[in-house]
Amino acid sequence: MVTITQSKPVIAAMRAITEGSDRWVLADALVEVVPNGVQGLQDILDRAESEGVAGRLSVHTLRLYRDTAKMWPLDKRIDGVSFSAHREAIRTLTVEQAVTLLNQLARKYDKVKISDIRDAVAVKQGKAPTAPAPDGTPAPVVNGVDVLADLKSGAPQLINAIATTTTPNDLDKLQRGMSKALAHVESLKSKAARKGKSATKAQAPTVQPAARPAAAAKRRGDMRGL
Repeated sequence: MVTITQSKPVIAAMRAITEGSDRWVLADALVEVVPNGVQGLQDILDRAESEGVAGRLSVHTLRLYRDTAKMWPLDKRIDGVSFSAHREAIRTLTVEQAVTLLNQLARKYDKVKISDIRDAVAVKQGKAPTAPAPDGTPAPVVNGVDVLADLKSGAPQLINAIATTTTPNDLDKLQRGMSKALAHVESLKSKAARKGKSATKAQAPTVQPAARPAAAAKRRGDMRGL
């Protein structure tokens, strides 16, 4: 169990984050106090919540911060590149590969964005760029993976991305998000079905009434043609 004294530097770093402090401070503090496991992280989060400084942090987030700091030694971190960019780069690359990539991107851009890293990783892995949607909107890509293609194949990448340590609160959020996605798919299917029926109806041939025989017309006293 993490004591009050042990948790103080972490709580101070959490409080500083709300004021714009660098997230590396919190990540490094977590490595010092809870280098492994998640129980200590829960102890710290409980104390942070009691002091009103937890904000939107969760055990899962704290673990990501700590593990990112562990994977990125101080002498490897790139000046001027955000903590989030470091975390994104290390998700699919080794530290040495990530260092090279971030240095290249830092020379190319004033601010390295997550999308820049994902695009660069996709190119590095030899993956063809994803074709944009008909309206010109780029298809969603995560770590070089086409999200829609992943879903079509049974969502193996998405499933793998959901850690077994994900908190119940985050699992509820994931479930709500997927429910919204499913509802959107059902709505699109219904619209497509209605559109298909309308097109079929419009293409159906018009049946013209048969002409009445002349003899029948004459029997009714029609004198035309006499």
